[in-house]
Amino acid sequence: MNYFVLWIIMHYEKEKNKDLPDYMTNGKDTIAVRMATSKSVEKLILKLGCPVFMTSANQTGEKECTNFDEIEKCCPMLDGMMEGNVVFSKGSTIVDCTSDEIKILREGPISIEQIKEKLKNKCK
Repeated sequence: MNYFVLWIIMHYEKEKNKDLPDYMTNGKDTIAVRMATSKSVEKLILKLGCPVFMTSANQTGEKECTNFDEIEKCCPMLDGMMEGNVVFSKGSTIVDCTSDEIKILREGPISIEQIKEKLKNKCK
């Protein structure tokens, strides 16, 4: 597997980033960042020349959507979708890096053990 399907939650300095709207951070001093797990998405981001702000295709606490029909039902206000295959049927792993101790908030297709092995000797 070449990619970690992973969200990283980290602190940012609100005073230095006043242009970042509250809806992107839910009014908190943290922001979640996800790396593209698809070459097509990576190409789109490079072509746009800027980060893409998006959420997962499901409501918080609900099961993940795995096809276009489920996504359209779950997200009726959606501006657009990119064709492709569902790579993982399990939600991405969420790692909280806001303190010296890294916390796994949600385990996805990459196990906690795999993440700890990759991060070994790289964390405080």
